[in-house]
Formats: sequence, C-alpha cells, structure tokens
Amino acid sequence: MLDASELSSVVGYTAIAWGVVDGDVDGDDGELIKLDNGMIFELSGISPMVEYSPEVIVFEQTITPAEARQLGFKRDGPVAMYKLVVGEELVDAFRLR
Repeated sequence: MLDASELSSVVGYTAIAWGVVDGDVDGDDGELIKLDNGMIFELSGISPMVEYSPEVIVFEQTITPAEARQLGFKRDGPVAMYKLVVGEELVDAFRLR
C-alpha cells in the first residue's frame, strides 16, 4: 500500500488521466502497458509484481529544456515526465502514446 513518503515524489506533478491496464502487469523493468484509454507507457524502476488489469492514475510534469539537459535528455524543448500509480505501486514511466 502506498504511504505519504512514497507519494511525496509526485509533488509538482498533475494527475492527468485514469485508466485500466489492458492485460496483466508483471513488474518487469521496461515492460509496456496499454491503458483502456489508449495511452501506452514503458515502466521504469518497478518492483516485481503481478497485477491483473490494475487501475492506473497517470501523473505528468513538464520540465524546462535546461532541467531536461541536467537529467541527461538531449532535446531542445520541454520534456514531459510521468509517474504512474499502478495498483498499489508508484513507478516512473515513459509515454509512448
């Protein structure tokens, strides 16, 4: 179960979507999940777990180009960062669609 210390990492993010995973989540780093709302994410830093069609809340934060470069991104424009609550896990994610 999530507690306040884990949720502190979403400060500055905005909840932008809710959905249900179309299928199972195994908790593999790099796993792709598709939500029933059409969004697709690649999971990063997730703990091994097995969830069957878990609910997901999507959080997004846009960072400036300077902040993105400090994090190692090689882009000239702003970068959207994502965190997902997948079932009872908080994970970093990259949005593919």
